[in-house]
Amino acid sequence: MTHDQLANLIADRGRGHFLDPDATARSVQQALCASYPIDSRMDLMLTPTLATAWEHIRIIQHLMRRLDQHISRRIEPVPNPLITVNGLGPVITAGLLAEIVDISRFPDHKHMAQYFGLSWSRHSRGDSVSQNARPIKVGNLYGRYYIVMGADKMRLFNLEYNAYYWHKYNEVPTHQHKRALVLTARKLVRLVHALLTKSVPYVRPHTPVPLEEADLLQ
Repeated sequence: MTHDQLANLIADRGRGHFLDPDATARSVQQALCASYPIDSRMDLMLTPTLATAWEHIRIIQHLMRRLDQHISRRIEPVPNPLITVNGLGPVITAGLLAEIVDISRFPDHKHMAQYFGLSWSRHSRGDSVSQNARPIKVGNLYGRYYIVMGADKMRLFNLEYNAYYWHKYNEVPTHQHKRALVLTARKLVRLVHALLTKSVPYVRPHTPVPLEEADLLQ
């Protein structure tokens, strides 16, 4: 098929997940030009090997879904205001509650951010974080995993967090996704801390929230 046909196919089947279907189409065409058919004798070994690996992946995915269902049933009777946030879900909120344990341990959201390892060095202050600045490599790895996973879901289900993510994404030319996702996770820390401290359900704001992070990075 032509380049335009391939780009349209990628845009249609990708359902908007590819930011630049034209660039993706060019990459696919380049990969096809650089590819070559394998020997039939090699194919007899390679195809069953790949099929076995794929079956292994499918089994693991099935077990993960079963475990997620078990977690969902166990967390249901636990007081959990985080579940009212569209996009987080029972598994992510269960992970956050398990790592936080007691919200009174964190007097302020910045203490929770430090606990999750979502704090930056002193030179990253004010309302800017360098595109090359890395979070301090300390903190609860599991908590950071769940809060970043939650931020990734929030950018898909929450308009405020989606706008914030893309605002941060377009600020820099490199490390765009990782930087924007980590900053979105830092924004989510404030919401998690507020909901657990006040023990109230989430209510989506009726007015646009300014895209500021000056007080988030202190």
